[in-house]
Amino acid sequence: MNLTNVKREDEYMNMSNAIKGLCVTGALILPIASTSAQAADGCKFMLCMGAPNPMGVKECVSTIKDVLRDLRKGRAMPTCSLVDGTNSKASGSWVDHQRANPTPMCPDGYRQGSDNVIYHQGQKPANMRPRSVLSGGAISQKFESGNRLSNIFGDRYKARACIKGSLNGSVDAYTYRTNKGGDLVTVKVPRQEWYSNTMVMTPDGADYEFTFYVDGQPFSKHRF
Repeated sequence: MNLTNVKREDEYMNMSNAIKGLCVTGALILPIASTSAQAADGCKFMLCMGAPNPMGVKECVSTIKDVLRDLRKGRAMPTCSLVDGTNSKASGSWVDHQRANPTPMCPDGYRQGSDNVIYHQGQKPANMRPRSVLSGGAISQKFESGNRLSNIFGDRYKARACIKGSLNGSVDAYTYRTNKGGDLVTVKVPRQEWYSNTMVMTPDGADYEFTFYVDGQPFSKHRF
């Protein structure tokens, strides 16, 4: 059992009364007005965005697909009217959307590392030589200039190195010369750092990123 998901489901069930729903057994209870059958259900979509894994709730799958279909056709995000006729945003609960960068941001608890640094997980080896490099590690990379995705999005990372915890050792960047095909070439070795946890975020194919607000504060984010 994922304790993080349990916590999020508990939070979901304790939302503001205006949009309170249930999303733990596959059943979705909506104390809100229904939306037109001709458009994506904005109220249901809003509640689905509060679930830890919206696509894991069968009642949410078709609604999410409807919203994505409408956005790709240039239609507006669906809205949600509460039982008293007011727009849910007036009560402090709504869903914002934006075009998703190709590569997700670092997850909660992590932060993005600096460019041109190789990040390793764990402790720096005690017997590591000053001028040596370990295989593997996480390093951020950007799309090449002129790449279609690089031109569309301001954030140009095709790989995002994410770190968590405190610094557990480092090796400074250095250069050395070596013979390659009869020519002397200069090799640049990036700085290396060790942290408790590292991971690399890569493009996930998402078109849109949605942020669900409750009482005016971000509650959850999802990419599809």
